[in-house]
Amino acid sequence: MAKSKGGSLLSSIKLKKTKSQSLQYQLYSKLRDMILNGSLAEGERLPASRVLALELEISRTTVIYVFDRLTSEGLVVSKTGSGSFVKDVFYQQQQLLQPARRKSKKANTDAPEPDQSMQGTSAELASSSVLPLPKVSQSFLKKAQQLPMPISHSVQQSFSTAIPAIDAFPLPVWARLVAKHSRLPNLTRYNSSKGSRALRQAISSHLHADRGMVCDAEQIYITSGAHQAFSFLAQLLIDPGDKVWIENPGSRVARNGLLQSEPVLIPVPVDNEGFDVESAQKLSLDFKVATVTPSHQQPRGVLLGLARRLALLKAADQANAWVIEDDYDGELFYHHEPLPTLFSLSQAQRVITVGTFSKTIFPALRLGYFVVPKHLVNSIDNVINSFLAAVPLPIQAALAEFIKAGYFATHIRRSKKLYLERYQAITHGIERDLNEYLAPIPTSTGFHLLALFKQSHSEQGIAESALLENILVRQLNNYCCEAVSEKGIALGFGCITPEQIDVSIKKLATVFQRGAPL
Repeated sequence: MAKSKGGSLLSSIKLKKTKSQSLQYQLYSKLRDMILNGSLAEGERLPASRVLALELEISRTTVIYVFDRLTSEGLVVSKTGSGSFVKDVFYQQQQLLQPARRKSKKANTDAPEPDQSMQGTSAELASSSVLPLPKVSQSFLKKAQQLPMPISHSVQQSFSTAIPAIDAFPLPVWARLVAKHSRLPNLTRYNSSKGSRALRQAISSHLHADRGMVCDAEQIYITSGAHQAFSFLAQLLIDPGDKVWIENPGSRVARNGLLQSEPVLIPVPVDNEGFDVESAQKLSLDFKVATVTPSHQQPRGVLLGLARRLALLKAADQANAWVIEDDYDGELFYHHEPLPTLFSLSQAQRVITVGTFSKTIFPALRLGYFVVPKHLVNSIDNVINSFLAAVPLPIQAALAEFIKAGYFATHIRRSKKLYLERYQAITHGIERDLNEYLAPIPTSTGFHLLALFKQSHSEQGIAESALLENILVRQLNNYCCEAVSEKGIALGFGCITPEQIDVSIKKLATVFQRGAPL
């Protein structure tokens, strides 16, 4: 009979009374790790439950629970009258590997090397075997290679392009509504992936009043942000190899979502009038989907004129194609009412509109929606619950009341005034301190602008130097799926006050004055 290493075992186990981890879990994880890393060898007898409980000053019930769990997982075997012993886990594993190992010496001499990124026990086990490790999907890697270089998540700092005016949002009201709707019965039932009817009706009323869109609740689908909407629409509309017109530069969210269906992207130039339909037709008359940001081109900030809107819809009619309208901040016009949405203009009903609350409420909400023509509703209803995860119902209920009670409309009105003030502050600052270096493109909505370089500078160099000053700018090439001749940076002004804008502009001016390598 193997002797117990009870003494050394007891001295190495230290348990702490914390709220985050129970004593049961701490003891279980420590014993499990000792077995898996070989500290406790095959056949090793564990201390008696009474002894271990006494030495660790815990309940014997806790120890028995842990021993039972290790036994149920096949790591420990209990022998009546003798105690609990470490099971021959590694012996069984090596026996399973032996036939494949012997075979591999003859027929698998070119097996791939184990993944060196693996760490700890798993890596050691992998390296001791000549079995090939499974690889990730080559199709997935192909899609990933088409994506732009990853960028860090936006944070609330100078010139972040993605963070709205959190300081102006009525957080106490929102907190009260979330608390109200986080009670029964909202927590005791599953929710349809289409979204709650109350929220869809609220969005329908908002779109009609604010955007001039005529649609009913049945045409609206709730998503976990715009990215999920684009991912679902890619599966719905695109087959591998289909051609997709996409703005260049354009929305990263739209591009990344649509790439999941492996289309052939057709990068379409964008100028100060937005999406260039004529250039798109020269590149390819045949296309399956076009995706555009007509109300506030991302990142150029310009408005797609009515003539080009009609031309795009005509091109889609001729190609029998879909148009996805990314209306990510269409509510935030400063001076005038926006042009009619593409959804409203399309006589052939081939436009799908994607919206999000990340820019009008806050990004962490992760809630968006898409609106489809009536003839698509039945087809989507038949598959939506199988392919789209539902958004938590309490959040939907809180947002529905937030909109219906008028809080959302009031917040939008205040936000537009606020962003106009901050837009004027940033354009004035650029004119005063950065006129030699930057040419901002005027915009009339949202809370970012694109500033083009007047001189030869490295976008990456400027961005990295600015970050040292705690200033976050977005490089124009981050938005491109094909290189463009222009260079510049996108500057956000949603989450900083005019006073902070003034200070940050001066810091950015010193960055340009020092220069950055090309």
